[in-house]
Amino acid sequence: MDDQPKPRRANLHSHKPDITGFRLLRTPKFWQLFIMLGLLCGVGLMTINNIGNNARALWHHYDDSAGHDFIQARQLVHVSILSVASFCGRLLSGIGSDWLVHHHASRFWTLVASACIFTAAQVVALTLENPHQLFWLSGLTGLAYGALFGVYPALVADAFGPSGMGINWGAMTMAPVLSGNLFNLAYGSILDKHSHFVSDGSDGGKGGEVRCDDGQGCYASAYWITLLSSVVGVVWSLWCIRHERREKLIEAREREREAAREA
Repeated sequence: MDDQPKPRRANLHSHKPDITGFRLLRTPKFWQLFIMLGLLCGVGLMTINNIGNNARALWHHYDDSAGHDFIQARQLVHVSILSVASFCGRLLSGIGSDWLVHHHASRFWTLVASACIFTAAQVVALTLENPHQLFWLSGLTGLAYGALFGVYPALVADAFGPSGMGINWGAMTMAPVLSGNLFNLAYGSILDKHSHFVSDGSDGGKGGEVRCDDGQGCYASAYWITLLSSVVGVVWSLWCIRHERREKLIEAREREREAAREA
């Protein structure tokens, strides 16, 4: 009689197979994550790339005596705030998402938090008129953007496996390239419609700058677009949690049926 234990049949549902390359394009999960990243990254990049324009528009409206050097210094402050807040967001989301998994919760809750912070930032942008309070917009945007990128590589690895992570993450980061350009073009077009040329009297009246003195009204329409995108991001990430939970229930039932057949 053979006392050696019989080799167990591989459980096909104990882990998900690695998916990479062109197979990604045929996977609904890829497009689910790709569109989500595009929506939220576009929101963040619009403010990150234009926080200087926001500061200049608000200061010209709030205090028309503010000089170029003064406004430039304020712009640099907000760039620093964005950077520090983004660092904090990445750190917190990385640790937080691992904590969630350790307690049998979904990493997507970190994405929900990021989308909610983005939504709050857009509301701030639409209501803020005092440039002294602009740090709320730069801080919240940096925090949300950092949280987004702090958790997304882990979401990609969970969805498609770790072996093709380089290719998969590279493909995923094409989303911000597309959405970032679209949102920035929208912002630029809206800002241009509210701007006018101010001559400084040099070069025969040709010297000067294009500026907007309408304050928050210079770019408000752009932030209505990003507010909609942020709200969609919140709903989408909540749907992802529901979908993930449903997938796990189906996998658990399949494992139970397989175990019953082996018994």
